[in-house]
Amino acid sequence: MSEVQTYETEMFGAVEARWYQVSTLHQVEDALERGVKRILVVQPTGCGKTLTSGLIFSSERVRRALGIDGDRPLNLLFNAHKHRLLSQAEETYANASNVNFIAQSSFQRIADDLEWDIACIDEAHHEAMSSIQYQLEKMGDKPIIGLTATPDRADGMLIKFEEIVCPISREQAVEEGWLANTYLNSVIDTPKPNKVDALKRLFDHY
Repeated sequence: MSEVQTYETEMFGAVEARWYQVSTLHQVEDALERGVKRILVVQPTGCGKTLTSGLIFSSERVRRALGIDGDRPLNLLFNAHKHRLLSQAEETYANASNVNFIAQSSFQRIADDLEWDIACIDEAHHEAMSSIQYQLEKMGDKPIIGLTATPDRADGMLIKFEEIVCPISREQAVEEGWLANTYLNSVIDTPKPNKVDALKRLFDHY
């Protein structure tokens, strides 16, 4: 077993954050204080990226880095390409009283009169989508936090972030017991339209 990192306890609502979520929080805080505008958070699928983002956007250090004074909520433009992801994030941010959650579909135009302090792009490896490219132009020079399990874009181009925060790998998450080990079997089949028989054979085999 690898040595598990330790950090001070951080809570988001009633949930205690894991060490790598706290590490991500501090690395993002440091980057924003240094003036970095586009930061990509990479965590394996199932490791709680949405909760990690909740820690980030409810952080007092993040608020100060963005110049937010007093008790005004942080205005967060949260961008996702699936309704399920927006709903999941909205439920998570119900625990953050100092964040004004603004849901934004990747497929809809950002309203001209919309105001926000920082944006978050969920599943940021989809930034090659033309709709997201248009939105990036609209977001201008305001800070953007990307969330993803992989920094690789489907079109093979470089992802447009200045700094990548990746405190834990999938292998380490499995080794420490945060994730179960998974196995993947690839199947090559002929391009016939009906796959029922092939699926039956696979289920019987495995």
